[in-house]
Amino acid sequence: MRAGIEDRLRGEDPMIARLALGEAYAGQIASAFFAICEREAADLDEEEAQFAICLKNEVEAAITERNNIAHGDWSLNWQDMSAARLRRTKPG
Repeated sequence: MRAGIEDRLRGEDPMIARLALGEAYAGQIASAFFAICEREAADLDEEEAQFAICLKNEVEAAITERNNIAHGDWSLNWQDMSAARLRRTKPG
């Protein structure tokens, strides 16, 4: 997604788009990507629009799952390794 946005925003200096996205996290990049897609493909039929919504939801779910795994606290039961648990405390 990042590369797609960079390619779309590329002007005379390709580093401008990279700098603009430099510190962006996955959710921000996904939001920008889908906003560009919606603007560029404004003439979607109903089936295509529903597919786009489904794709966006799948990407958001994957980002959430990734964040839970990457930023969660893992608990291990050393006697039974199959009992590993993931717990994540979120603010708010």
